[in-house]
Amino acid sequence: MVKSKTKVLIIGGGFAGVKALRKLYKNRNIEVTLITDQETFRYGATIWRATIGHLKEASYMPVASLIPIKPNVRLIYDRATNIDRAARTVKTESGKTYSYDYCIIGLGVVTSYFGIKGLEEFSYSVKSSKAFDDFRRHLHSELMEQKSLDKNYVIVGAGPTGVELAAALRSYLKSVAKHHGVRKTKVNMQLVEAAPRVLPMLSNAASRLTRKRLRQLGVVVRTGTVVKGETADTLTVGHESVPTHTVVWTAGVTNNKFFTDNPGQFVLNDKKRVIVDGHLQVDKHLFVIGDSAATPYSGLALTALHNAGYVAGVIKKRLAGKKIDGIKPYKPLKPVTIIPVGEDWSILQWRKLVISGRFASWLRTIYDFIGYAEVMGPHAASLIWLKRNDTHEDCQFCE
Repeated sequence: MVKSKTKVLIIGGGFAGVKALRKLYKNRNIEVTLITDQETFRYGATIWRATIGHLKEASYMPVASLIPIKPNVRLIYDRATNIDRAARTVKTESGKTYSYDYCIIGLGVVTSYFGIKGLEEFSYSVKSSKAFDDFRRHLHSELMEQKSLDKNYVIVGAGPTGVELAAALRSYLKSVAKHHGVRKTKVNMQLVEAAPRVLPMLSNAASRLTRKRLRQLGVVVRTGTVVKGETADTLTVGHESVPTHTVVWTAGVTNNKFFTDNPGQFVLNDKKRVIVDGHLQVDKHLFVIGDSAATPYSGLALTALHNAGYVAGVIKKRLAGKKIDGIKPYKPLKPVTIIPVGEDWSILQWRKLVISGRFASWLRTIYDFIGYAEVMGPHAASLIWLKRNDTHEDCQFCE
C-alpha cells in the first residue's frame, strides 16, 4: 500500500509563504499547496527605486516565477475565506475546499485608511503592481497635461516606505520635469507623520540622522501632524488645507480580515494580530507567521523569512517522528534594519549600533541580494540583483 503524502497548505504568497514552500518542497513525502489572491510578489525594499525609473521587475515579480515546478507543488490563485480547524479544511472564494495535515498562514497586512474621508478615493499607493503603475502614470501624465509640477507632493507616513519615497522622488521629479520641457522645476515635497518623529520604530539617534538627511534633500518633514481628510484638490493636514493632486498613503496597515472573518478560530491581541505559542502554532496542525502573528519584530520581511524557516523545520521534525515538546521553541531574530534615504545614503540600525551614509547604503545592496536569494534561490537572485540599476521609462519624453 502506497503511503499518502503529508498535505501542507500555505495561505499567502508573500515572503513568509514563498519561503515556507521553498523550504518544504524538496521533501518528496510532502505535497505543498500555496493559495494566494495576488499574482504578483512585492519586494517592498526596492519600490522606491522602481518609482524613480529603475527596473520595476526588481520590485514586482510574478509569484509563479518564485515557485518551483515540481510534481508535489501546486500554486492556486484564489482567496481563502474560511477555515475549520477541527476538520482541518480551508474554503476559498471560488467555493473549493482544501484539506491539510499542516497549514501555514502568512497573509500579511492590508492597507487601512483609518476611516479618514477621501483617502481611499483620492490618494495613491505602491502596495500593489497596479497601484504602482497608476501612481507612476499620474506623475508623468500631469506633466504632459498641465505642463507644470504639482503644487505639493505629499507622502503620508514616515515609516520605511514613506521615508524612502520622499527622499528619492524630489530629485527624480525635477529631472522628469526637465524632460517634459517644464521650466520651473521647484518640487515641494512634504513628509507627514502623526508620530513625534520619523522612523518611530528605530532609535532616537537613527531618527534624528534620517530627519537631517531628509532636510538636506529638500524634504519638508512634518511630524506630530494628523491627516484629517482629502478631496480631489486638497489634503487637510492638522488645521491646514494643502493644495495637491499627489498624495501617497503609506501610513496605515491592519491585519488581513481573514482572521476577523473567522471568529472562534483565532485569538487576537489588541492590534488584531494572531496570538501563537512558542512554536508559532495556533494548534498542533496550524501555524501563523509573518506580519499576521503577534510576535516580536513582526512587520519586517526578515522576520517573516525567519518565521517561515523555523516552521518548515518544525514540520519536517514532526514528520521524522519528533514530538513538539522535544523541539526548541522559536527564538526571535533581532533584525538588522537598513533604510535607504536617497541615492548612496542609508540608515542602519542593529541593536544599539547606528550607521549612516555610503557604507550603510552599500550594505543595503548586499542585504537586497540576500532577500532575493531567500525567495528565488541564489542563481535567479544574482540575475535580478545585477540588473537592479537598469532603467526603464514608459514615458516617451523620459526614455
